[in-house]
Parts: sequence; C-alpha cells; structure tokens
Amino acid sequence: MDRGWKGDLKWWRKGIWPSLKWTVTTVLAPEYYATIAIGQFLEARETLTKLRKLPDDRHPPYGWTLTHAFFVQMGGFAMKMKQHSETSSSSSDEEERHGSLVFLSADQLRTSLLSSTHHVVVPSLPTETEIQDRSKSDLFARVLVVLQVAFFCLNCLTRAIRHLPLILLELGTLGFAACTFLTYIILFKKPRSVAHPIVLADLNAGSHRDFDLGAGALDTERTHNNHVPVLEREVCGVELNAIAMGVLAVLLGAVHVAGWDFAFPTAADRWAWRACAVASTVAIPALLVGVGVLDATRLAGHWATWLLYAGLGAYCVMRVVLIAEMVRCLFYLPAAAYTTTWAANIPHVG
Repeated sequence: MDRGWKGDLKWWRKGIWPSLKWTVTTVLAPEYYATIAIGQFLEARETLTKLRKLPDDRHPPYGWTLTHAFFVQMGGFAMKMKQHSETSSSSSDEEERHGSLVFLSADQLRTSLLSSTHHVVVPSLPTETEIQDRSKSDLFARVLVVLQVAFFCLNCLTRAIRHLPLILLELGTLGFAACTFLTYIILFKKPRSVAHPIVLADLNAGSHRDFDLGAGALDTERTHNNHVPVLEREVCGVELNAIAMGVLAVLLGAVHVAGWDFAFPTAADRWAWRACAVASTVAIPALLVGVGVLDATRLAGHWATWLLYAGLGAYCVMRVVLIAEMVRCLFYLPAAAYTTTWAANIPHVG
C-alpha cells in the first residue's frame, strides 16, 4: 500500500538495514555470527525432526529436508486467513482482498498440515530445489566462497612453513576466515534472503475462527529471513550458546595474540596490539562468567544489564583498535611481505 518513491525508499531501507546491521556485527565480532549459526542449525534440526513425524501423505515431493526446516524457521510458509465481516459489503470486499497473512511456526505448520485435506496441502508444498531457487545465493556462489577461504588459509600456511612474514591484515583475516568457513559449513543448506513467503492453500477454507493454530497464530510479525530463531540448550546448567561464544572468542583472540612479535611501525602500535589482543581473548569469557555470577545472586537485574553493555562496548573498542592497526601497518610492510609462494599459482579470485 506504500506507493510512489517514498514507499520504494521505505521498503529499500527496511530491506537494507538488517544486512547492514549484520555486516557491521560480523566485522566487529565474527565469532558472534558463528555462534548464531550453531544455534540456528540446532533449531533447524529439531524442526526437521518434528516435520518428519508427520504422516507420509503430508510430506512434500522427495520428503522434508534441512532446507525446509530452515525455511520454516525463517517464516517462509504462510497462509492467508479470511476474516468474516458483519458490516457492509464494501468492508467485506476490502478484507477479502487483503486478508490476514499468518506466518507459520514449525508447530503451527504441523497443526495446519494435520488438519487439512491431503489433495489441498501436498501441491502447495515446495521441493528443496524450489526453495533454493527463491534464494539470493546459489550453490556455485557458496562453493566459491568456501574455496576462496580455503585458498587463503593454504596461502597463509605456506608462508608460515617457508618462514615468510605474515602481515597483520592477513593474520586478522585468517581469524575471520575461520569463523566464515565454520558458518558457511553449518548453514550450507539454509536459503538466503528469500523476500517472499510461500503462501499455502487456504487450509481452513474460511474464517480463522474455524481453525485453531494455537497461541500466537495470528501474529503477523515474521523473523527476518536471514536469521532464524536460536534454540537455547544447556550443558551442565550453562547455555550452549554461551559456551560456543566463549570458545570461539578465545580462539579468535588467540589468532590475534599470534601477532605478538610482528613488525610494527612504533612501540606504541606494538603495545596497543598486544593489549587489545590479550584483552579481547579473555573479555567475552570473563563477561559471560560475570553476568552468570550476577544472575545467580541478588545483584542481578540492572547490574547484569549494565555489565553486559559495558563489556560489549569495551570489546567493540578493542576490535576497532585491532582493525585500525591492521590497516595502519599496511603502510609499513617489510620487503619479504611481497614475496609470493607456489599457492599463488592456484586459480583463485584475487
């Protein structure tokens, strides 16, 4: 209903903002996105288990796959609910034309499929290929990214074996590459940036009052399709997401600590790098432990929130300093940094 250039600008902003937000987040904290990916994968696996328990005649062609599970969690399946009006016919026509679009959760989708007629449901369910066809990223693009990351890691390994110096930008990129590689492997089956849901057949053939999808069924808010909900699991009383975040943060920080004796323009640059590298390695685990301790005591509440925000703010400052040092040191490279290795002969995107 938003027409004209103002409407176009509004929807462009709504589309670009989540991508911009996650791009900045990934640059400052790549381990966070990898942690989200782990949670998304676990959630999708649980969703797939629920879908495969449906009767055989309620499965799409070739069966339910992990791609279907990701797509469900992204809000990819919806149904238009007709609403009866007790007012004028013009009002009824308006409601009939727009309807009420309901984005189905995994449990709501199972309920709707179990309560619907077979010949109505099955033709509306897409195959895995049809879902991937709606994605903004195809298999070739994903494989290319994985191969490019693998080539970069091989090049860094070759330089280390030949005792050729790595520059700080390569070292930092190596940490990013590890997180990127992990994320791509985990989310390999997930569609990307599917802008429009698949609207299933009118499963209730009338008013939503005749069809019960459970609590929250008429909530039209949809999780942004680039990021599915994260399943919260616990290991020995500690959330798995917190454990994964802490481990990945330590590993990423250890990569930066490996540049302890690299060449720096000045002593101030060297100590700035060392301090931020060490601090960023221990910051996230210490922050998680601190928040956990506050939650377990009477000091929880606002104090835990302030500690979380302060810690994350300090961590972002450390990351910005490290990135600034990577760029600054590009202007003071040693001569050996320009020496190539045999890995440069491997076909790759430069």
